[in-house]
Amino acid sequence: LQIRGLSRRMQTSGGAELMIPLASAAMQHAPGQPIARFAPANLRAGLWSLRALRAVRAALPSRGVESAAEVPPPPRSLPAAAERGVGAVLHRRRASCLERALVLQAWHAAHGDPRELVIGVTAPGDEFRAHAWLEGEDPCHGSQGDFAEILRRPPAPV
Repeated sequence: LQIRGLSRRMQTSGGAELMIPLASAAMQHAPGQPIARFAPANLRAGLWSLRALRAVRAALPSRGVESAAEVPPPPRSLPAAAERGVGAVLHRRRASCLERALVLQAWHAAHGDPRELVIGVTAPGDEFRAHAWLEGEDPCHGSQGDFAEILRRPPAPV
């Protein structure tokens, strides 16, 4: 199976090659409409996020937060609504909050919504925690008051 551009080359069991378009007129996405779970756009976004997550995981130990520059940009043909595929991969691959924020920062920036990466910590004590999120998100599902912001990082240029 090979994906090239907006078509997929497949071989049948008899050895014949088929070119299947991934973005036929019936598959085009209307802005503002949700994308089906297994739609090609969500699957391609998931594939991109898997590659981006691998790049971030490889770069984080040596480059830290600056590893955001290692995230490959998503294909321009993917609509912003395909974020569902990105989120699914980040959830299934158990991305840390920092890995998740770095991948989503690249996704949003490529779709014209640049967001800053925010890192915060709780007060020192028995329950010390650190967390990373994107500007505009609630850190840890509404516990925003628990984290003191210690770093903001703008998105890498697209």
